[in-house]
Amino acid sequence: MKTHGGIQEILDRGEIRLAVEFKDPDLTGFPPEMYIDKESGKPWGVGPILFNIISSDLGVEPKYIDIPWPEHLQALNSGDVDVILATNTPQRALKIGFMDGRLMANRVVCLTLAAGGLLFHEIEEPDVRIACWRGSSVVDVAKLRFPNAIVEEYEFPENVVSKGDADVYINDSITHRFLELNPKLAVIKDSILSKEYVHFAVRLRDHDLRFWLNNWYHYHEAQGTIDKWCSEWWESFMAI
Repeated sequence: MKTHGGIQEILDRGEIRLAVEFKDPDLTGFPPEMYIDKESGKPWGVGPILFNIISSDLGVEPKYIDIPWPEHLQALNSGDVDVILATNTPQRALKIGFMDGRLMANRVVCLTLAAGGLLFHEIEEPDVRIACWRGSSVVDVAKLRFPNAIVEEYEFPENVVSKGDADVYINDSITHRFLELNPKLAVIKDSILSKEYVHFAVRLRDHDLRFWLNNWYHYHEAQGTIDKWCSEWWESFMAI
């Protein structure tokens, strides 16, 4: 494991590295967090938009390391990237250092089959099968709220529920496009389980980088940058 890091290494290197997993929102219904813009061919979404501002303010180039989400925390702590985007949880905060300021708000909701699916109170019944996205923090939410359920992780949990192999899909950031792509699914009425916030995060030992990011956040919060992209722009895509 690399033992160096922090702002000075980033400045010496001339670039700052962000772990990403690019997903096309139009094809997947995934929220516009990080993807490749079809017109420019460049990284886009809330993550790259804000990360480009960070790199510009640092006077370095942004570099995007495209790897599957479950590998992001490991890539950060091994020194392969400098920053990740993640939902803040007490368990994750034991391993990585989250920037104080929050970015996008994610609402954790329950979906089921539009025809003949479960009602919200029925999820409480024993042996209900809940599908969650692999590596997601909503797994903990599902287990906490529905201790009698069978909670499993999948790469494409929406397909599992659409086929009837699970009863409920629990996820955050459900977009209008996601519901268009998955007409067999519907959001269960009054099923918002929690609200989670996404933050930039760094290695625990990179105190100077985290301190700088906190100052960066407060400056851009005052300038309206955070609200513009993390509230107004982000919320325009959300169905819930």
